[in-house]
Amino acid sequence: MASARRVRRSSHLLFGLAAVVAALALGEAAVRLRARTLPWFAQRLGEWDPIPLAIEALGVDGFRPRAGLVVTYENGTAAHENSVHYRGPVVASPKPAGVFRVVLLGGSTSHGASVNDDATIDAFMRRDPAWPANAPRLEVVNLGFDGLDAVRDFERLRGEGLTFEPDAVIVHSGINDVPVVAHPEAGIDDHAILHGAIRRMRAWQERGGPSVWDRVKDVSMLARTPGILRQRGGGGVMGGLPAEPPAAGLARYRAQVRRTAELVAPQVPVILSTPPSAIGGSVTGEGYVFGDPATTERYRVALAAELRVLAGELASESRRVIYAAHAVERTPRFFVDDCHLTPEGNRLVAHDFVAALAPLASR
Repeated sequence: MASARRVRRSSHLLFGLAAVVAALALGEAAVRLRARTLPWFAQRLGEWDPIPLAIEALGVDGFRPRAGLVVTYENGTAAHENSVHYRGPVVASPKPAGVFRVVLLGGSTSHGASVNDDATIDAFMRRDPAWPANAPRLEVVNLGFDGLDAVRDFERLRGEGLTFEPDAVIVHSGINDVPVVAHPEAGIDDHAILHGAIRRMRAWQERGGPSVWDRVKDVSMLARTPGILRQRGGGGVMGGLPAEPPAAGLARYRAQVRRTAELVAPQVPVILSTPPSAIGGSVTGEGYVFGDPATTERYRVALAAELRVLAGELASESRRVIYAAHAVERTPRFFVDDCHLTPEGNRLVAHDFVAALAPLASR
């Protein structure tokens, strides 16, 4: 009888284990199927995959892409980071004579999400025929990267950008700051676009590498979903927005951009710029819409207004700062989604920057 009971217990245990394995397999299949139909969910799953971490720490609060990183986008395009952590040709150091060098800061709209390397803003700037023939040769160092916000722009310019000896700096900012502005009481990482990746990066720094659980999440999308759900419910970028941008959040954003502009000498031109938005047009894709499109657009307009005011304040302090606006038609010809541009859209923004820089270069 005892032997029979042991056999029954073993059978029940094996049946229970088989049921758990089957449930996990079904859950894994369901998550992978969902990722194929929801681009934003697929992106979040990628961010919570701990092994192929695309970023590394920079400065106190910043990050940058790994050298040699290749970022592939859903439309088949790819971004290639060079050996010194940015997209585009490596420039000489020290800066040679006869060069007007521009450092471009910003998030994925500056980096060039969803376009190939020859169709980014910086690539079009280098080829723009509006650059004066008698001016120094134009070089553009694109330090933008997916997920960078005003805090990380500061760290990227302080930690890397100034070493390029820029003759001008462009701060093309605002999209990634929307959820951060919405929660001024929170820490700078809590509502960042790459919240999950930043969290993992900091954890790796503390323990010196991936844990066993990290390795499980590398192979299982299902194992990554708890982090995404926590981000949606109790913090992180997935939550909605207050109906109006909090004044404290706007003030923090403006102060942060001011810090960035003040890193360069007063005589160095700085262009403040807000990435154009397709919300309200005929573009259907959503890249960074938080809560609902109308509220997101309200925040973007408010951030643009902050940059306009800041440009005026800095100019009144004898700094060479201007605000550059972009009039881009809100159609699929120019936009991939609500904020990322097609090659034709990037060409227009690049031309706006070249037109703003040309008279500054000749002074």
